[in-house]
Amino acid sequence: MARVSLQSGGSAPITIPQTALEIDGNDSTVFILSQNGENPQVTLRNVTIGETENGQVEILQGLQPTERLVVRSNQPLEDQQNVNLSVISEP
Repeated sequence: MARVSLQSGGSAPITIPQTALEIDGNDSTVFILSQNGENPQVTLRNVTIGETENGQVEILQGLQPTERLVVRSNQPLEDQQNVNLSVISEP
C-alpha cells in the first residue's frame, strides 16, 4: 500500500513532507503516482530541493503542484511498480 499526498498552493512554493523524499548522495527523488490502465503505478522522479523546515521540503524543480506523490510506503518501491492505494489515499 502507498500513501499519497497532493500539495498545491498557486504561486506559493511546492512543499512536500520530508518522508516523501529519498536522498542518495547528490540525487533527490520522489515517487509520483500515475495510472497504468486500471492500476495505480509509481514513477521515480528526480527533484531539486530548496529549504527544509519543520519536516517539510521545498521543491524547486521536478514536481508540478497537481501531481500526487507517495508520502509513505510499507515496502520499498521501484520505478514503474504497480501499487495498491491505502483507503486514505483515494481521491
